[in-house]
Amino acid sequence: METTTIACPLGLTDPAVDDATAPIWVDAQGVEYKVASGQLEGYATTEPLIAQPDRINVIVGMDGFTALATMGLTAKVE
Repeated sequence: METTTIACPLGLTDPAVDDATAPIWVDAQGVEYKVASGQLEGYATTEPLIAQPDRINVIVGMDGFTALATMGLTAKVE
């Protein structure tokens, strides 16, 4: 099974992303995304790969850190 990485903009929900505990990553414009990564079934990669703030963003088949970087996201620094 391949690794699936999900970046969910705040305000949207996905059953694989725990709203209470998901880490927050941000894009270049400062938009925040809750993220989850692991062996998740039933997902397909969304195109384009760069995260879009109006949808759930998914990459399948890449490790989590590489997928989040490919989406243009970085860890939120407090």
